[in-house]
Amino acid sequence: MPQQYAGHAAYAGPFPPPIILAQYEESLKGTAERIIALTEEEARHRRTTESRLLLIHFAGILFAFFLTIFIVGMGAYVILQGHGLAGALICGVGSTGLIGMFIHGTKTRANPPQ
Repeated sequence: MPQQYAGHAAYAGPFPPPIILAQYEESLKGTAERIIALTEEEARHRRTTESRLLLIHFAGILFAFFLTIFIVGMGAYVILQGHGLAGALICGVGSTGLIGMFIHGTKTRANPPQ
C-alpha cells in the first residue's frame, strides 16, 4: 500500500520566505519583484490610513473639548442671569453626556472586540 505524506507550511510577516520567493520567480519571471512591490504599496497605504485615523481621532477630541467649554460657558451664563437650576442642568446634563461618551470610548479602546 503506497504511503501518502501531507505537509503544511506557514509564515508570518510581510514577505514570504526567500525560498518561496525564488520558486515564484522560477515559475514566472518578475513575480518576486511584483510581490515585494505589492507588499510595500500595502504597507504605505496602511500607514496613510492609520495617520488619517489618528488625525480624525485628534479632531474629535478637540471638538469634544470645545463643545464642553461651550456647554459649561452657556450654563454659567444662564446661572449669572439668575436661573441657577436651569444653568446647573445645562452644565450637568451636557457634561454628563460628554463624560459618559469619553468613558465608553476609553473602555472600547482598552477592550477592543475580538
